[in-house]
Parts: sequence; structure tokens; C-alpha cells
Amino acid sequence: MRVRLRVWKHFDINEVKEHLVIVGQLSADCANCRAIGIDYLKAKKCPECNSEFKFIATRQNQGRFPPHLIKRIGQMRPELELIDYADFKHASDRSQAENFFKK
Repeated sequence: MRVRLRVWKHFDINEVKEHLVIVGQLSADCANCRAIGIDYLKAKKCPECNSEFKFIATRQNQGRFPPHLIKRIGQMRPELELIDYADFKHASDRSQAENFFKK
């Protein structure tokens, strides 16, 4: 029997940002260049910056994927790693703050 389990893994936040597509209500946007209107179920790369999508997150439901969306993405884009948007946002904001104070 195959089940879904949440796994915590360490990532370089810049690597994730470069390859992340963020799902909105109707379409998605690229975290790397902020291009909007991306069809996340079809686009393998960002049409603007040509960054390959390896990760996917959603702003819906406090950044947690609803079960129907997990199933749909799993069927149509099994190569994408689902990440929690709240975790990504927190780490990204923290990284930006650290970089600001280093200057």
C-alpha cells in the first residue's frame, strides 16, 4: 500500500526559489522572476526566465495543499516536489533579512 508522508529535508532556499512554481486561484507564477499566468499542470519551464520547475507550492489554504490538488498534481506532474508555502516564505524572508544586515 502506498501512502503520502510528509518529509522534512534541508534545501538551499535560493535553489528552491529558482525552480519553484507557486499556485494561485486560477494559474501560477514563477518564484524566480515573478512571471504570472503560468499553467502549472503543463509548463515544465518558466516562459519568461526559462527556469525549470522542480518544486510546487500553493498560497491557498494557508500554503497547504488540499487533497484534490495533491492528487491532480501527482497524476499530471509527478516529477514536482510539493513544498509547504509557509515554510518557503518564512525561510525566504529570513534569508533576505540576513542578507540585508550583512551589507
